[in-house]
Amino acid sequence: VLQANLASILIFNNNYTEAKILEEELYLDAKKSKSLTNEANSHVKLALLEAYSQEYTNAENRIIRKAIPLFNRAKDYDNKINAWIKLGKIYTLNKKYIQAQWFLIQAQELAKLKNIAKYDAQIEFMLGYAKFYQNNLHMSEKELTQALKLAQENGNKYIEIAATQMLGEIALKQNKIDDAET
Repeated sequence: VLQANLASILIFNNNYTEAKILEEELYLDAKKSKSLTNEANSHVKLALLEAYSQEYTNAENRIIRKAIPLFNRAKDYDNKINAWIKLGKIYTLNKKYIQAQWFLIQAQELAKLKNIAKYDAQIEFMLGYAKFYQNNLHMSEKELTQALKLAQENGNKYIEIAATQMLGEIALKQNKIDDAET
């Protein structure tokens, strides 16, 4: 637990190299424990660290080829959804918005199929965010409005603030100054 907390602090301080060393040790522990979920979650964390270090291809492949198959074997749909969301984030960091949306839609469909609603606001926000950077403001506004509604229903203040801010940016881009203020 201490090692995981230290890795989180290093990530927060943008010290990805040292955080990756700690996460690799945690991965080895997870692999020894024979827990498919712990091993897969370690791959997801390592993939994010690779993405933050701009090793996007390694990060993408780690989730697609290592984490997702482990979640499938474990029948761990919740963490599989989360891994697809993280993969969407990695593609977004690399400005590959179409690929990001594809994996976010996979996460959204599995969440609906398995009746796991806790990721709905986050997925909808990330879809709207990707559309914003593709300059598809109409669809972005629609998805961000839905994300805001879901966030308010679930008490997710982080998504609520982020969606409101993005909706304000859309209003500014569309010269709707009065809408941007609210």
